[in-house]
Amino acid sequence: KKLRRSGAPKAARVPELVRSSASSRLADQSLSPVEASHRTLALRQLARKVSGSELVAAKLDVTPAKVQRRFLRGLVAAAAERTRQREIDPSLPPLAIIVDKDHCAASPIFRTLAATVAAGEEHGIPEMLEPHKLAVLPGGKSPAGFARFVSDSGLAARYPEKSEREWEAVRLTYQDAFEGGRNEYIDAELLATDVLASGTAEFLNAFMEAGGEVHIVTALPDSLRGVTTDLFTKAGVEGIVLWMKPVGSKQPDPAYKTNRVQRIKKAHEVKAIFDDLGANRRSMGEQCPDAVQATVAHPGFANEEAPNVAW
Repeated sequence: KKLRRSGAPKAARVPELVRSSASSRLADQSLSPVEASHRTLALRQLARKVSGSELVAAKLDVTPAKVQRRFLRGLVAAAAERTRQREIDPSLPPLAIIVDKDHCAASPIFRTLAATVAAGEEHGIPEMLEPHKLAVLPGGKSPAGFARFVSDSGLAARYPEKSEREWEAVRLTYQDAFEGGRNEYIDAELLATDVLASGTAEFLNAFMEAGGEVHIVTALPDSLRGVTTDLFTKAGVEGIVLWMKPVGSKQPDPAYKTNRVQRIKKAHEVKAIFDDLGANRRSMGEQCPDAVQATVAHPGFANEEAPNVAW
């Protein structure tokens, strides 16, 4: 659906279902499927309430700087050159890039807005009830990324009395709301509000048209393959290889992604690794020391590290 061309939305109140069920993991370690369903329904309603701002559209406009464009164009040129070389020597491996999904190829802007409001309501932080007015939005749910959001948004200065433990409780509430549930209860309809970041479709298609292969390696469970595939196909991106975690897997994300890279590099030369999380990039990069590790961050979001590439 197209974004409405209206002014910034009024502060959205979190529905009762969110307030009653989006409690911190520190207090509640389990959710029934029914409770998870109720909460994600409320979050979808909330996402629609806070997603009509022109400011939201501005946060999706992440045109890269000249040096970043040059880097992406260089990857496309390298793929084309390898394709030419393979016509002479078919034994050469095709070039591949590895790309993460959340906060990398895709912008979970609406999940971010809804989760920010939910966490603000749960912990009595009124500034988070109007996320469109914050200097930055959370760029992820990792401890380091959320700590940067707290700092860069001005919330740390606004609430100096809050301890690290209290901010961790806020982060955990945000994480639960962002995921729309826990583990196997991650909600497909909430995930369907994600959009490809500006420039992603053009770059991925250009790389594949030049003969390269795009491997999307995400830690999302395989039960969400349908909605994740739709995200790319609806944007006109077809032909990607999508790697997703087996349902119920407890393997840490860096270890899971590294295992997939080991399989990918058996038949490909990995040219670049795009991920917003340093632990993931470094772990995968150890398997492909010649690949460029690209730190991706979307403007308007507080990432755990400063980016060297933005879409």
